[in-house]
Amino acid sequence: NLWHCVKCAVGMGIPFDDAVRMATRTPAEMLKIKKGSIKKGYDADLLIINDKLDIEKVIIKGEVFN
Repeated sequence: NLWHCVKCAVGMGIPFDDAVRMATRTPAEMLKIKKGSIKKGYDADLLIINDKLDIEKVIIKGEVFN
């Protein structure tokens, strides 16, 4: 899955912020959709992660999943 790819990229030395941007904001901008950033008018789907980059919670349209 895409999060696994982000973790692999970080493991290969790509800075975390860059890896996340490559998986979120960049494709959203290319597709011209309002995702990939935390801004007014954008979808607010989020991952809550721990210091090992493991997913702790997922928030989709305001609903929290453990």
